[in-house]
Amino acid sequence: MSKVKKAKVGAFERFLASLGKRLMFRGSRKVTQLLVNLSYREIIRLLVELHGNLDSALNAAFELAVHAGPDLLNQWVEGGHTIFSKYVGDHTLWIKSGYYSFTGDHITHIQYIPPEKVGEPHRVIWRLDKCFLCAGMAEDPTFPIKKEDFGAHSWGTVIAGIFQATTKMINEYAGIEFTSRVREIKCLLRGDPYGEFMAEFYPKPLSKST
Repeated sequence: MSKVKKAKVGAFERFLASLGKRLMFRGSRKVTQLLVNLSYREIIRLLVELHGNLDSALNAAFELAVHAGPDLLNQWVEGGHTIFSKYVGDHTLWIKSGYYSFTGDHITHIQYIPPEKVGEPHRVIWRLDKCFLCAGMAEDPTFPIKKEDFGAHSWGTVIAGIFQATTKMINEYAGIEFTSRVREIKCLLRGDPYGEFMAEFYPKPLSKST
């Protein structure tokens, strides 16, 4: 059920988001980025052994993040409701705030792109100039990664999965009638100069009356 009445986030809510993300980051119990990096590396290594290749392993990690996201992030969504609205473009605000809340890193490049034609999705694209999940991977001789081993997903696919789960939760909370799809479209380990993610928002199909 929708709990948000604002049509669009205003200046006061943006101030609350800026303040809240810092308080949440400082007040929460943190695991260092190094530990997350090493843990994720081992998880993908195990998934490669189970599934036989990197492409399938990253897809499994994405699906795990999508399904685990609601349980992990429900408290954040409830606490962050003041920065939610019914305007799709305001997803840029919570994406920046949410990423900082959990990592302490800033997203410096983010853009909302409205659809130009009927049938096209709304898009939010953001860039990570550094990725704590990719850090050190190129120098790890025990787990060599080749560009040709990637498929539909890139190394930071777990981040995409978490964002996809959270966008869905926020859409339902705010009453935004869109489904979401999030992918990492550029990756440092694929040879790109930065990591880049894209969230696409499609109108939900109208339900048939019975």
